[in-house]
Amino acid sequence: GSEDHRGLSLKLALWTCSHMLKEYSKKDNVEKRVFIFTDDDDPCSGDKVTTSQALDRMGALKELKVDLQLYPLGEPGERFSPEFWGQVIEACSSGDSDFLEEMQLIQADKFEMIRRKINKKKRWLKTHLRIGDRVKIQLEYYLMLSKQTKVQRAVDARTNSLLKSHTAYVSHETGEVLQKEDKILKGWTVRGQNVHATPLEYKCIKDCDIPPGFNLLGFKPASYLKPHQQVRASAFVYPNEKEHPGTCKLFLMFHEKMLQLDQVAICSFASTRTSSTGADIVALVAQQEAKDEYGNQIDPPGMWVVFLPFADDMRFPEEIPRKKGEEVCFSSEDQVAKARELIGALKLEGDWDSTYVSNPSLQRHYETLQAIALGEDPTKTKRAPDETLPDPDRFEAAARTISRFAMEFPEMTVSKKRAGSTKASAKGKKAK
Repeated sequence: GSEDHRGLSLKLALWTCSHMLKEYSKKDNVEKRVFIFTDDDDPCSGDKVTTSQALDRMGALKELKVDLQLYPLGEPGERFSPEFWGQVIEACSSGDSDFLEEMQLIQADKFEMIRRKINKKKRWLKTHLRIGDRVKIQLEYYLMLSKQTKVQRAVDARTNSLLKSHTAYVSHETGEVLQKEDKILKGWTVRGQNVHATPLEYKCIKDCDIPPGFNLLGFKPASYLKPHQQVRASAFVYPNEKEHPGTCKLFLMFHEKMLQLDQVAICSFASTRTSSTGADIVALVAQQEAKDEYGNQIDPPGMWVVFLPFADDMRFPEEIPRKKGEEVCFSSEDQVAKARELIGALKLEGDWDSTYVSNPSLQRHYETLQAIALGEDPTKTKRAPDETLPDPDRFEAAARTISRFAMEFPEMTVSKKRAGSTKASAKGKKAK
């Protein structure tokens, strides 16, 4: 609006947002956000009445559990007073320029999350930690790592409407489609014979006798855990204080003592999500809360769930038999020195982290979808840099070191002439 009605325009916009989002106030599964883009640090022009009314509107939105996100526009170092917007965002800053820079850093982080398609972490299941027969700590179970895959949907080529898939079992003898009422048996082939099991028998085989949740077996020193003995990605547990008041206090007492004594809890774990997963042996590793220089939480206090292998899961490498009289070969000191030089020359930067490397296949997938949506040619869109490829500058700088290392192992080095002859022979075989 005009200079005289900027505060009124803001108040009207906030009232409209409140009216639109009010019907979703009682729905917990709906995330409500209002994005505010502005280069005006005082939209009410110092008018106390309009300022109070605008702040009341924003307070009403917060009561509806609406997330207000401010995106200040301006160059870093410019003056942007936090006097008005600081009351909304509750940001603490020592100066005007610091406030603008701080908010733009938060904005950059949010854009980075959107670009990487990072979603809010949701609780996977509710569970508990059982300590004996009398103590039970209610927990929330989170999956912190999950393979991001491309969302594939089957659509009709003419109408572009989503298609639904149905699964049916067909009799091998008659070719008839079996109905749900028909008894479908599952089984295995043992020594050429089919062994069948009824649904009840199959369920009894899959079900375990361990009570659902984490069942404490005892404690071991933290040094007991071996990095290579993790059969799958770790999960994270946190006290379920919201639904069970008082749980957090009991959990933190248990958590702090484990940190103090440098111990991990060994438990058996049976998921309550499905009955076919069986039981696992896990270690609960306490994590201390960590904050950055601004007081923002980086790592929450909680426990990591590390899945340990059973005796049946262990695999041992086969030993290569030596001939009679054959001696064991060891690397010489010169070879070890050349390997040490090679590792030092190709060492990654100190701040390198795999979580900052984007999946090139997914990025290309999203670029193609965006090009199709905008009516552009996907083959002509600019590709994002592939950070999974070796850095040519780093390897060019270490070329001499790599050559010296290769000279120590001539029998393992593939020459260009040999590589060319291998390719030629492969082409000759295809031609035949």
